Amino acid sequence: MQRRQLFKRYFARLGGWLTLGSIGILPRLIIAFASVAALAATANLIVEKGVAILEEQRHVARERSALDAQQIVALRESMDRARSAAMSADVLGALGEFDRAAQDHADSDSRSSAVRYAKARVALDRAIEKFLDGTRTTGSQLPRLIAAHKGHADKLVQTRRIRRELLSRYAALLTAMDLRVRTSIEQVLKSTSRGTAREALLDVRTQLDTVRAAFAARSAFDSRELDTGPLAAAERGLSAKLRERETALRRSSGADWFHAMSGDAQALTTTRVELFRNEERRMAAIDAFADEPRQVAALLPARVPEVMPESRPHALSASMATTAAPDRSLVAWVSAVVLLVLLYLCFATILSIVRPVRRLLAATHRLARGENARVVPTGGIRELDTLTAAFNSMSEQLAAARDSARDAQLRLEAKVEERTRQLQELAEQDPLTGIANAGNCSARSTRRWPRHASRASASACSSWTSTTSRRSTTAWAIPTATAC
Repeated sequence: MQRRQLFKRYFARLGGWLTLGSIGILPRLIIAFASVAALAATANLIVEKGVAILEEQRHVARERSALDAQQIVALRESMDRARSAAMSADVLGALGEFDRAAQDHADSDSRSSAVRYAKARVALDRAIEKFLDGTRTTGSQLPRLIAAHKGHADKLVQTRRIRRELLSRYAALLTAMDLRVRTSIEQVLKSTSRGTAREALLDVRTQLDTVRAAFAARSAFDSRELDTGPLAAAERGLSAKLRERETALRRSSGADWFHAMSGDAQALTTTRVELFRNEERRMAAIDAFADEPRQVAALLPARVPEVMPESRPHALSASMATTAAPDRSLVAWVSAVVLLVLLYLCFATILSIVRPVRRLLAATHRLARGENARVVPTGGIRELDTLTAAFNSMSEQLAAARDSARDAQLRLEAKVEERTRQLQELAEQDPLTGIANAGNCSARSTRRWPRHASRASASACSSWTSTTSRRSTTAWAIPTATAC
């Protein structure tokens, strides 16, 4: 039982908390108005943000239009440059084909390579002419640079041809000298006097092999940096050996042989010097031939300019999106909280008003039926609690007034009954004599003997009155006299 009462008490307390207890209507209205004000502020914030977003969008639109105008101008310029780039691509393609044909012709030096080289040269001239006509450029360095490039290509082909000729000549000289020495050695071996002459020829052959080895080395004429020192030293050694063994060689092989060997040795030196000079010209032509295409590419608009990036509008739209997302979430949260607060206030206010009003109405009906009104329990808004307390006080006062009125009525009824009885007694008999009155006697006889009332009413009443009067007088007089 105690647990049940405790549970009821806790439940009533929880209900009081849920219905905001005895908070008055004014604080509730203040809370409601504050919630509505928060919602209005949120709506104002939404409107302001919307206006700011619209202004920002207008600003972005203006910037975008300006950027679009710039891009249109840049696009027009880029279209012209694209045409130039297309023509420059043709020029570069023709230039590359010309370079490949020049290298091929310089390497092979054949009829087919010469035909291909000539065709590539004509195609390059046509591409340059088309580019100059399309771009309407005058006084450009491009024609002079292309002419110099073609000149260096011709020089490269020529130096390669001369190089092959000089190398062939040098190799032929070495072969002729080696064949001559071998022939002399074979002749000396067949003759009887072969000691000193054979030794001299073998020494010459050894020096000739040294020259051939130095000539066959890659560093002589095939490397980037020319190093003809070993070959020159071998040639000087061969010449010195010929001069040293001149007597023996003249005696064994003859003066003509010695003059031929000396002339070939001198021709080797001359050919080597010509090769060195030709290699210098060839290297210079190769360097110029390799550098000029880069210069031509630098003069040509080979790349189409890119369109201006839309960095700022995208940044602005991204910033608007990032700022709009928190604003939307804030508005959603504030609206949800305000809605929950208003719903809770409505629910609590309805419960705080309806329940006390129903209790007051029930107590009023009981009071109107005349029942004793029980004490109306409090619970609700503060104003209704005050009204309930006033109603309870009024009902208590009404109950007290009703009890006092009932007591007064009972006393009045008792007095009225007593007075009625006394008046009845006075009406029935004389207070002095105790004798019944004639009117009262006639009434009695009429009630008791209705049949004989008309005949004997007068006589009976008169006799009974006289008798009764005598008895009553006697009964009254005796005690009175005794008292006296």
